[in-house]
Amino acid sequence: EGAAPPVYLGDGRLPGTLETFGFVRSVSPLPNGAGLLVADSGCEKLSDPCDGDPRMIEVAFPELDPSTLGGSYSEEHTDQDFFEFDVLRVLESKLGQPYEADVLPYDSLGSALRTVGAVTCPP
Repeated sequence: EGAAPPVYLGDGRLPGTLETFGFVRSVSPLPNGAGLLVADSGCEKLSDPCDGDPRMIEVAFPELDPSTLGGSYSEEHTDQDFFEFDVLRVLESKLGQPYEADVLPYDSLGSALRTVGAVTCPP
């Protein structure tokens, strides 16, 4: 009520080498503000047969100007602007289907998580 509608920037795609997203569950901004951490579970339902790969993907988010299109989906994609994300890193999931991605500051993890191998890439 009275709120401005969101500004449509575009629809992001992965580069052709990573095919497409499977089923995105969560997107979190990276601490430096230059990218996103995406939880891609590969499939919508664990019980259904699926060829999707569960993974966590870090992507750079480009600077975009607002699109002149509205972003509504149709099979012809006539109202969508597409852009490709630059992939920074892909973390294949051993968890089955990741549902959420949260970026935790390294300094707030505590010595226990830093020493048991849970953190593989310090700042």
